[in-house]
Amino acid sequence: MKLLPLLIFLILSGFAGSGVFHYDSAFNEGTSIAINGLNSMDASHFSQYQNDSHINKWYEWWYFNVKNGSKALLIYFFTFGNLNSLYHMAGVIAYFFDGNESHEEFIFCKDPYLNFNEFNISIGESIAYEENDTYYVHFCSHGFRINLSMRTKFIPFGGKPSHFDSWQWGAWYVAVPYGNAEVDVIIGENEYEFNGKAYHDHNWGISKFRNFMWDWGEFGCDKFAIIYGIAGIGGRENGGIHFVNETSHYAIEYKNASIDYRKWKRINLFWKPSEIYINGNSTIKIEMNIEMLKYYIIGLKNFGFPYMVGKAHLSVKINEKSFIVNTTGFYEHHTPPLKKYL
Repeated sequence: MKLLPLLIFLILSGFAGSGVFHYDSAFNEGTSIAINGLNSMDASHFSQYQNDSHINKWYEWWYFNVKNGSKALLIYFFTFGNLNSLYHMAGVIAYFFDGNESHEEFIFCKDPYLNFNEFNISIGESIAYEENDTYYVHFCSHGFRINLSMRTKFIPFGGKPSHFDSWQWGAWYVAVPYGNAEVDVIIGENEYEFNGKAYHDHNWGISKFRNFMWDWGEFGCDKFAIIYGIAGIGGRENGGIHFVNETSHYAIEYKNASIDYRKWKRINLFWKPSEIYINGNSTIKIEMNIEMLKYYIIGLKNFGFPYMVGKAHLSVKINEKSFIVNTTGFYEHHTPPLKKYL
């Protein structure tokens, strides 16, 4: 049964690069905004595009992760295809990692409930919603239950669609760049409770399956979070580095940034970067070195997909103020080496 969650994860990975990592000009460097009023960005956007001639290529999902030492949690609520026709898929997939042990479950639902005005979705018996600036997720499947609550410490950013050709596009909204979470996991008769560092984002758009190649990583601490990304299609790469804290968001465009994959490691059937150096310089200067700390396997033990945890050394300079921080976070790599630009 572990093969199906792996296949779903790879499907999600295939869509994820659709423009989501581009500089969002809707947020200028240094912009200060309030969290309240942006919750509609996390609502479902399907209704806005349901009459598009390519709506059968629609994708949308909400991603959550929590990490604390040896324990980690990943949850995806997702929809694919035209929800007004028979040709669509909706579901939830959850992964709980405890040391070298993992538990994975998924559910499918023919008729999901999607709120188009605020973040409130139900797929089967699983629900996710926002209330009083707190995000709640309740997952239930085959004796595997998760109750999750998270609050962001930093302002959200993103949400403006990026277009790649006449009809393919994507959008990315980071609702929780870095936050705190409380987790309760029940697997059969065993219960696990822990607190951890949290991240949540929302992706939507219209794209061909596995049309884009992409990288992504999120690294947060109590002072700030840095989230980077690279996306490409047909040899054209784009992306950026995002710095965010309690009051400000800065974005460095790909033309002012570079990425160097310094070391690689083969994990099962996949080559993954085990050391990455990234730097960018505009109004803000960022340097970061990421080393693979460990990885979790999604799917079959000897064939599953590796999901990487990295330790990062972050150096940031803003308005003559410098910050140096060491922290950990998740990063992904779904592309052959793109050697030049971030």
